[in-house]
Amino acid sequence: MKDKNIDSFKKDLSSFKQSAQEAQRTSVTGNDKATFDSGMKQLLDEVNVVEATAEQKGLAPAQQEAKKLRDIMAQFHTKLGV
Repeated sequence: MKDKNIDSFKKDLSSFKQSAQEAQRTSVTGNDKATFDSGMKQLLDEVNVVEATAEQKGLAPAQQEAKKLRDIMAQFHTKLGV
């Protein structure tokens, strides 16, 4: 997320989104499934917000919004113990 131009930012964000979507298809079972599903939904919802911000407002606001992705990942990694 330290890109210097909007095109590389969008490319990196697209790769991140694809990786998150692939992870979302991971088979998680047991008590962790609901937590995992919730975390993935929140993460992908925020990716959509970052994409919209990049389109509408440009690089710097999108980078600021993208910081929330780390917070979401950290929160759910802690909850899931990964």
